[in-house]
Parts: sequence; C-alpha cells; structure tokens
Amino acid sequence: MEYAIKFRPITPRSPHLNGKVERNQKTDREEFYSTIDLAAPGLNEKLRLWQDYNNHERPHGSLGNQTPWEKWWDLTDKTPLHEEADVMYDSTVRILLLSLFV
Repeated sequence: MEYAIKFRPITPRSPHLNGKVERNQKTDREEFYSTIDLAAPGLNEKLRLWQDYNNHERPHGSLGNQTPWEKWWDLTDKTPLHEEADVMYDSTVRILLLSLFV
C-alpha cells in the first residue's frame, strides 16, 4: 500500500496469467529437484547454491539469454527510484517536467 502496488492474486496453475512463475517452477523441478534427495542433509545449502547458479550463471531464454542478475543490472539505470517515480505521479510536477522535454 505504501508504494501503491496492487496485490492481484491469481488462480493456481494459470499459466496464461502466471506464465513466468510456472515456467520457472518447471525449470526448478526438472533441473534441481529431480537431481537431489529431498531427505538428504544439506538441502538448504543445495537450494541456496541452485538459486545462486540460476540467478547469476544460468542464461534464461526469456531474458535474451541473460542471467536474471544481468537483466536486473541492465534495468537499474532505466528504473526510477521511489522518489523519482513519486514525482512523476505528482500532476503539477509531471506537467512541468513534460513541458521541459517538448
């Protein structure tokens, strides 16, 4: 609420609404969970290592063969901070800013 982010719950197993999450869960199932014993000790450490690998080293086709970390880094310059975004939604300031670029 503080950042005006709307929570929109969706029905489970709704790939047309939640395709990215469903696809990532499929990858986790096929590439991680199918290779380990869930009852073996050290599961949390293995999960942490998989998460690091998946986010920092494994290219993702949906991200143009970038890792999530690379994609995030590319977007940091293009994503406004909260304060910058807040100013853009203040109509008086926004009109002033838009008039500067016309």
